[in-house]
Amino acid sequence: MVIAEETVRRSIKLFIMRLILLEILLELVYFFITGLVEVAERSNGVDWRGVPQIVQVLLLMCQLSLLAYLWFKWSSEYYIIKVSEVVTVTGILQKQERAYPYNNIQSVTVHQGVLSRILNTGTVVIYIPTLGQELEFTDVDDPKKIADKIKEALPYPSKGQFILRK
Repeated sequence: MVIAEETVRRSIKLFIMRLILLEILLELVYFFITGLVEVAERSNGVDWRGVPQIVQVLLLMCQLSLLAYLWFKWSSEYYIIKVSEVVTVTGILQKQERAYPYNNIQSVTVHQGVLSRILNTGTVVIYIPTLGQELEFTDVDDPKKIADKIKEALPYPSKGQFILRK
């Protein structure tokens, strides 16, 4: 069976969820610190009026740094399922492509936690015995569909190919 080429990226749902959690966490930190400053002002009588603004600027810099990190992590790695191989592409400025022919793939498994099952996301793990390593498609949408697509392309899907896994 000939399969069409498909590009697979990390789930945008999980990316947005991480952004929301980041925002909530930083807001809680801000409220906690400003509350501590208010308590310190009342108990000591010291003027701490500039501290909340400084904390706000520091948290904004932290937020922007974490946002950039999450964005680069999300956008810098994707996978291409081709007719004869699976390709991983990594990098932002300097792209690196690694191809893994279906002939070398022994097993394809899907890992999903409770939240992943609810969001229909997960990790597809491909075991490549000739390299002695696993290739992971992490945080992808509809991992069962991706795994099935790869399994369909395997040359010997029913024979449990190559060597046993240690």
